[in-house]
Amino acid sequence: CFYQDSISTASSISLRFVKTGLLLGVLSTIAPWGVGVLSAKGLKGTEIFDATIYFFLHFQYNGWFLFVFIGVFFKVLEKHNIVFSSKKATKFYVLFALAVLPAYALSLLGMSFGRLVFYPALLAGCIQLVGLFYFLQLVKDSILQGGFDKNKWAKTFLYLSIVCFSVKVILQLMSAIPLFESYAFGSKNLVLAYLHLSLIGFISFLIISILIHLKWLVINTLTKLGSLFLIIGFCGTELILVIIGIGKGYYPFLLFLFSAFMAIGFFTFLFSRIRK
Repeated sequence: CFYQDSISTASSISLRFVKTGLLLGVLSTIAPWGVGVLSAKGLKGTEIFDATIYFFLHFQYNGWFLFVFIGVFFKVLEKHNIVFSSKKATKFYVLFALAVLPAYALSLLGMSFGRLVFYPALLAGCIQLVGLFYFLQLVKDSILQGGFDKNKWAKTFLYLSIVCFSVKVILQLMSAIPLFESYAFGSKNLVLAYLHLSLIGFISFLIISILIHLKWLVINTLTKLGSLFLIIGFCGTELILVIIGIGKGYYPFLLFLFSAFMAIGFFTFLFSRIRK
């Protein structure tokens, strides 16, 4: 459906993002085959096994998810004639497309051969940071001055998504700096915080913002309450995971509580009136 709507504008930035995301999604499917082969050969738990897992996660989170949902976001802007800088959007696309392959090296820095991939990882992190600059510029100059921010809840989730995306890109670059390497690769809780930041903070909040903007998700008392629960739960779980990750304590009850807040928030959306 998306492709048919965009076929007449094959050069549209949204279609570029989505097609690239689909290719990267297909590329990520190589990894499960590799996991099976390595397991059969008794190499489970080795660095090459872990590198294969990271290959799948990288091209899912930083490839398929990122490119497709940003493409959907730009499609909404195009379809509703919300003006944005196509020049800056193209630069953003080109830089992230160039960086996505070498950015895989960022996932390998914590391994014994990490120093061998340091420069590709650092280069990818820097390229993404420049791409982020162009994205933030087009958001500031056009998108938030256009029709996307009329609903305060759509704007709130869009702002949160952009903030999470920005923090994600910055953290990727920081992971290439030796001073932060032990934190980036030494704690599963920090890794979980990063994955939540990417999937819930960036992707889920962006989807919710789009649904509200399209009026597919109707804002009423229930969804307002659910939005508050979701945002508080997300911020709380991120904070607790980071605190645990840097070794400043262990708070399982608080982690459960804030996770429950997020679940309640999502369930309110399911039970709220959704426009069909």
